[in-house]
Amino acid sequence: MDATAEVRHVPSAAETRLAIDAVSHFPSREAVTDGQLNLKGPRHVLNRFRAMCKADRRAYYDMLEILMDQFEGRTP
Repeated sequence: MDATAEVRHVPSAAETRLAIDAVSHFPSREAVTDGQLNLKGPRHVLNRFRAMCKADRRAYYDMLEILMDQFEGRTP
């Protein structure tokens, strides 16, 4: 072996597992928080909603939450 050669540390299996566990998330161990909603209605209403989302550069779920918050905050 050459005296100028680098000596590299080879991590043990336990060190490797600890390093992976420190930065990994295993979705299969976590509760699923996403859901899905399908809407059926007049095309002009759905197109209007899509256009609102596109104009404000928002995801559908984000715009829906904004609209629901506004509706619930409205006084009768």
